[in-house]
Amino acid sequence: MLSPPFREDNRCVEKKVFAEKTECAAKFNIHYLEENKAFVLDTDYENYLFLCVENTDAPEQSLVCQYLARTLKVDNKVMEKFDGVLKTLPVQMRIILDLTQGKEQCRV
Repeated sequence: MLSPPFREDNRCVEKKVFAEKTECAAKFNIHYLEENKAFVLDTDYENYLFLCVENTDAPEQSLVCQYLARTLKVDNKVMEKFDGVLKTLPVQMRIILDLTQGKEQCRV
């Protein structure tokens, strides 16, 4: 189960997204908005997770990836690794948001 924080009405809220296992350990079926698949690109199991979600009916239009960390401390080596992993994905347009500079971040 994934429960990342979201923002609604200018406040942090928690929403639960249940992930169903598949034959591949890094891939999961989900039912959240338009997305129906989640997959782990990389993790060290202690500090970070690179997670992507997509709609497999239109993968070229809806691939969203995140670097999720357990702490607010920015690890530049992991950020560089995430950037490198993103470059391997077959995506035509990239929009990168750096939320570490935001006023208030939602925390789990």
